Amino acid sequence: MLKLCSKVIIGGIIAAFVITIIEGLTKSAGVVAYISNTIIDVKGFLLSILYYKLALGLTLALVYSAVEGGLNAKDALSKGLLFGFLVWMLISFPAFILGVIDRPQISFLFEVQFISAFATYPLAGAAMAKALERYAK
Repeated sequence: MLKLCSKVIIGGIIAAFVITIIEGLTKSAGVVAYISNTIIDVKGFLLSILYYKLALGLTLALVYSAVEGGLNAKDALSKGLLFGFLVWMLISFPAFILGVIDRPQISFLFEVQFISAFATYPLAGAAMAKALERYAK
């Protein structure tokens, strides 16, 4: 049980860090435009984004720990990339299709999310898998 907890915490923090960095680089202009056009508490908004990324990272690490043995790959890096690609297919692809069909006037926002997630989830999965291989044996 302690080993699972350490894997989830280490993997979750690594995944959250990678997701935050990549999405910060790819979506920062959209977030600034959103904040500048609305009246919101910027500090609270940014903290909620960080909490969400941490919760997402911990959830991904928990799921990865459960399915790690079933991934058909040779090394940890390949397993992480495969896991990230599967997460992208399960989360981003349906959201993109529904978003474009439901709101075609703002489809560019869904396209940015879709492309950003294609880079984010596989890289987060690879970083998480390598960190777990190295630090949580």
